[in-house]
Amino acid sequence: MRWSFKWRTVLRTGQYYDLLQRGFIKGEDREPNVDGFGFYLDAFRELATSRSNGMEIGPIPFTAIADYFRIYELRDFDEFAYIIRRLDNAFLELNDEANKAERKKNANNNPGKANRN
Repeated sequence: MRWSFKWRTVLRTGQYYDLLQRGFIKGEDREPNVDGFGFYLDAFRELATSRSNGMEIGPIPFTAIADYFRIYELRDFDEFAYIIRRLDNAFLELNDEANKAERKKNANNNPGKANRN
């Protein structure tokens, strides 16, 4: 989750694999091996479309997780829900950190604006 969040912009544009091929990606920044978790990552991406958006991004609703589990006739709800919640919590934490960094950057670039009411 942390890797894909870090590289989200470059992945969206398709530049990551070009940079990798050209030797610009360091070893620690290479795509991690997620064999065995592909199903959960795909499920997480699909379930992420059900989250509410307001002032902040909300968590994936429990009902969406339960519906996904039921629709795809999965076997172990507790395991599925646990893994999706862990992925979602990591995503929400990373998103919060990125938002705080962006707000801080904006406040530093516009110091007068941050103090206005």
